[in-house]
Amino acid sequence: MAQYTKCATYGDYKKHGGWQNPLSVFVNGFLEGLKKAVLVGGILGLLGTIGGPLGVLIMALIGGFYGFTYGFINGFCEQWLNWRLVCINKDRCAIGRVAWIEWPGGKFEEDPIEWMFDNDLSFNLRMVPYNGKVPSPGGGYAPEFPKDGGPDYPLTKIINDNFPPAALLTEPAGWDLSWKGYEGSDKPDHPGGRWTMHCEIEGNGMQSLCDIARVLAVLAPIWAAAGALAGAVIGAVYAAVKTYQAVHKGCKKACKIPILCDIVCFIVAAAAAVVAAYVGAIVGAFLGALPGLAPLLLGGLISLFTRHNGDFGDVANDADSGNIEDDDCVAVWGDHVYDAGHSEGWPEIHPVKHLQKVCSHDRFLEVDEYAADCCPSALTSADPNSFFQSQQLRQDVQAFWDKWCSAIAEGKKPEIISTQSQPQNWWCLHPVIDGCRPSDVR
Repeated sequence: MAQYTKCATYGDYKKHGGWQNPLSVFVNGFLEGLKKAVLVGGILGLLGTIGGPLGVLIMALIGGFYGFTYGFINGFCEQWLNWRLVCINKDRCAIGRVAWIEWPGGKFEEDPIEWMFDNDLSFNLRMVPYNGKVPSPGGGYAPEFPKDGGPDYPLTKIINDNFPPAALLTEPAGWDLSWKGYEGSDKPDHPGGRWTMHCEIEGNGMQSLCDIARVLAVLAPIWAAAGALAGAVIGAVYAAVKTYQAVHKGCKKACKIPILCDIVCFIVAAAAAVVAAYVGAIVGAFLGALPGLAPLLLGGLISLFTRHNGDFGDVANDADSGNIEDDDCVAVWGDHVYDAGHSEGWPEIHPVKHLQKVCSHDRFLEVDEYAADCCPSALTSADPNSFFQSQQLRQDVQAFWDKWCSAIAEGKKPEIISTQSQPQNWWCLHPVIDGCRPSDVR
C-alpha cells in the first residue's frame, strides 16, 4: 500500500493556520510563494549589484519570479499532502456495510478541477449495527438506511446508542472545527448518508502533479504561454460542465411538459454552457499565465496519463481478489483523521491501509436471518423491548468488532509479518506433506 498524505496533530494544524476551506491550498501556496520570492529575489538582487541599479532590478525580478513559482508549488502541495488532514488516531478499525462507492472517474462530473489531482477511490460505510433490513417492494430486503433518503438519525442518537461507531464519530474534546458529517449539505442526516464513515484508498494524483510541476518550474517563463493554454482548456471545461448541470437542473424543475422539456432544457443548458466555456477560457488563460499556476495546471494535465488511481487491490490481502460492492460487509484499517479541506468537516479513514471483505451482500439482502458473524444489525428503535436495545445485540456487535479489529491489528505486528515471510510459512501443500520445515526442526 502506498501512502502519499500524512496527517498533522491538531496543535500543529492550528499553529500552521488552521484553515478549513478548499481554497487553503492556494492561500498556503501564495504565502509560501511570497516568502521564497523575497528570499531568492533578495539574494539574486545582491548578486546583480555588479551591474548597477539596473542589474539589481533585473536579477531581483528574475529571482522573485522563480522564487514565487517554486514557493507557490511547494506551498500548494504541502497544504494538500501534509496539512489538510488532522490526526485523530493512527491505525483505527471500522466495520460496516458499504453504503456506496465513489469511483475516481466519477469525480469529473462533480468537479473537473478536483478530479485532476484527487484520484482517491472512496467508499462509505454504514457502520455496524446500523444495517437493519426492511422488506423491499420488489421482494427480498433492503437496508433500513439507503444511501439516498430515509429517516433522520442524527449524530446525537448514534452517540447515545453507545455502540462502537460512537467512538469514531464523536468530535475530539477541545476541538473547535466544523463537525457536520460527510458532505452535510448534500447527504441525509442518518447512518446511510451524512454519518457514514468515509474511507479513502489513495491514488497518486496530487503527488504526480507536484513532481511534474516542480520539473516544469525550471522553465517557468517558457511554460507561462502553455499554462495560459492549459488554463483556457481547463477553465472552459469546468465552466461548461458546472453551468450545464446547474441550468439543466433548474430548467427541469421549472418545466412541466414531458419529452419537450428534455429537448428544451438540453438546448438551453448547452447554450449556457457555450457562453460559460468562453468566459471560463478567458479567466483560465489569465490565471494559467500567473507564476506558479502554469506548472501546476500543466502538471495536472500531464499527470492524467501517468498517475495511478486508488484501487481496491492496493489494500487487499490479495491484489487480484476483486472489488467490493454495495452492502458487502467489510472491515477497514487505516488512519482516523479529520478532513479540513472542506468548509463542512467530518472524520474519515484516510488512507485505508487494509480492506477485508467479511461476507457478501447476498446474505444480507437475500436471506431473512440474523447473522452474528456477518455485520450483526437490527432496525433502530427506542423501544426497550426491541432487539436493537437488547443485550444480545450489544454483545454480538461488540464481539464482532473485537474479533475482526483484533485480528487485523495482530496481523500488522512486525513480528507476525516477519514470521509470515519465512519460507516454511509459504506453502501450497501443508509442510507435513511437502517436508518444508525450519532448519532447526527435526
